[in-house]
Amino acid sequence: MVAIAGLATALIVQESRWRSEAAEGPANLQIAKQEFRAGDEKNALALFQKLAAANDPAAQYWVGHMTELGIGIPRDVSKAIALYQEAAVRNNVAAQVRLGEIYLHGDLVPSDFTKAKGYLERAANIGNARAALLLGQMYRLGLGMPANPKEACIWSEVSTIEGNALARHERDALMPILNADDQKAVSTQARAILASITEATKARHSQSALT
Repeated sequence: MVAIAGLATALIVQESRWRSEAAEGPANLQIAKQEFRAGDEKNALALFQKLAAANDPAAQYWVGHMTELGIGIPRDVSKAIALYQEAAVRNNVAAQVRLGEIYLHGDLVPSDFTKAKGYLERAANIGNARAALLLGQMYRLGLGMPANPKEACIWSEVSTIEGNALARHERDALMPILNADDQKAVSTQARAILASITEATKARHSQSALT
């Protein structure tokens, strides 16, 4: 019994030392995510902030996320958006999608459909299914642009092929509106977009392997 208690104490001490070393040593994104998911907001935020200060775009997104929601830090929408923007400039897809949502929905700041479209296009052309869905909705509803059912259907098709179930419903609702030629064009152009995404992804992976 004493041995078990001693082992438990040793494990607690070891975990405490590990947490301390993680906070004091080189910040690690994976550790920060684990801390966040475990509910340790203080350690997670400290690790994310350390990485964000070194211009890690994923960490900038996470600090923005925590700041937007007020998790472990006072809620500050303006600061969160600024962090998302820093991450988006460095091609963080999650930040691009979130900014697209923020400027599209207008819940946190006034809607800006031009900005929303720009961020969503960048994320959609990298292969994010949600961004493609939202971009299709903008074309369907004519938000910041004339309504364009064909273009809406193209992006809904892209998102559908990428696995988004809601996009499939939107595509199926739009297809009957289009004439036969436009319906064929939807499939052709959607697959061309997906092929371009695949090639760009391969190029990025090849570049990463070289650096």
